[in-house]
Amino acid sequence: MRGRIPHLGKISLFVLLSMTDLFLTWRLVLDSHGRVYESNPVANWWLSSFGWPGLVCYKLFLVCFIVGLVLLISRFRPRSGGRFLGFACAVLTAVVLYSGSLAWAHANGTGPFEEERRIEARSQELDRKGREIQMRLHQNFYSSRH
Repeated sequence: MRGRIPHLGKISLFVLLSMTDLFLTWRLVLDSHGRVYESNPVANWWLSSFGWPGLVCYKLFLVCFIVGLVLLISRFRPRSGGRFLGFACAVLTAVVLYSGSLAWAHANGTGPFEEERRIEARSQELDRKGREIQMRLHQNFYSSRH
């Protein structure tokens, strides 16, 4: 086993899931204009304090910390290291699936975003009608004066 990285497949999956989580977080937070936020309070603090570079650094630190911990555990207890990493991948899979479902709902205007889209469409319709009324009033005012 010397020279080989233990659990390389699971480590690769963990890194991929972590990058996917970061990407989905970025898309959801930016696309929702503040209606979706980072729900992890520590990650949210990094994002609000240091912006996206801070959140990337925080998530990169977590990935390195978890991978380092797994490698350390695996040195003495390979099965335990593999189980710990499997658990971490399972948790991240759940997070990615949840974020992916939110991104899908947001893109399709379903779920929690459906009512918001209806309200936005109604607001735009009322704004348009208000502009039309103002234009008619303006035209009537000037046509009656001349």
